[in-house]
Amino acid sequence: MAAFSLNAQQTIKVMTYNIHHCNPPSKPGIIDIDAIANAIKKKILI
Repeated sequence: MAAFSLNAQQTIKVMTYNIHHCNPPSKPGIIDIDAIANAIKKKILI
């Protein structure tokens, strides 16, 4: 049996991002996977 302890308070951050086939709002009609990945990375680092 594994033993573990829980902190009195734990925080979980959840992010959802609708990639909409990798078309960023700033570039209509363009598929830009890197732009989507960068937007997600910026939010993760906050």
